[in-house]
Amino acid sequence: MQKTKNTTQQAAQRPPNYPNRPQTYASSFARYLRTKGRASGTIRLYQRTVEKYIRFLEDDLGFKGGIENATREHAEVWIDRMIEHGLSPLTIRLARQGIYVFYHWLVDDQEELKVNPVAKVRTPKPDVKIVQALRPEQQKALLKAAGDTGGTIALRNKALVAVMLDSGLRSGEVCALNRDRDDADSPVPTDLNMDQATLFIRHSKTHRQRVIGLGDKVVLLLEKYLRKRQDGHEALFVTTHKRRFDRDSLHSLIKRLGEHAGIDGLHPHVLRHTAATNAANVFTPEDAMRRHFGWAPGSPMVSHYTATGAEERTRRIFRQQSAVDKLLS
Repeated sequence: MQKTKNTTQQAAQRPPNYPNRPQTYASSFARYLRTKGRASGTIRLYQRTVEKYIRFLEDDLGFKGGIENATREHAEVWIDRMIEHGLSPLTIRLARQGIYVFYHWLVDDQEELKVNPVAKVRTPKPDVKIVQALRPEQQKALLKAAGDTGGTIALRNKALVAVMLDSGLRSGEVCALNRDRDDADSPVPTDLNMDQATLFIRHSKTHRQRVIGLGDKVVLLLEKYLRKRQDGHEALFVTTHKRRFDRDSLHSLIKRLGEHAGIDGLHPHVLRHTAATNAANVFTPEDAMRRHFGWAPGSPMVSHYTATGAEERTRRIFRQQSAVDKLLS
């Protein structure tokens, strides 16, 4: 009886039609994010963040007024709680970003609020982490491991690894690539141009199409692999079952090849990190890196990699010029 009474009191504190509002918000918010060109993974992340924040307001704080009526103080308590639970500064910052974008939608698009309550909420500054990239000898070992099995599968694996190390494409971009086709009437668009040694990236996380160049030897590997292909699938890379790779199957393959090369925990994004680090180490201009890797204007990723490259060169210089080494010789 007491439980029924409490439930009735909680319902009375909520605005009219409140039970349906979170679901309405979720679908409307997702549509808004899609119109802004947000990637599907980002949309899911923001939606989960909003759901967690609603649960925190209701279950932890006992606030039943709806997320649209939460204040800056509510958000600051949420941030403090995440800090107390030991969440990393980056995780906390991403959570705050998801809520910020949600409230920005309520202010700018829905016009339900006049002020974004999260606008002035501060989060801990994330540590600047060293980018995990493969060393040159590890890159060689991975290419060797990819081609060890022999046959068409080995050709595919080596060409795939070479393309990813050379181009730094995201997993989704690699999976979406279509091969060069002789059939000019095919409705499937062609992404690989062997004559020009280029790849057309039409499906990108940032929704920015671009054309990137490949090394001549990488193109030769692709040509050799495609000559051996016996299927008619339009995908540039196919699984052993003649299907287009998806993120999961690509991740599994790269992890398996990494283990064969003695590299534990390897995943596709490490190859992207490696390609960007390689580019930074040879002083590739920042604008060229931004265009090639598909980073949005203003993205901090370019300076992140150039700084990492500078740190590596600095370490190399000081190792080579060690004054104590000269004294000990």
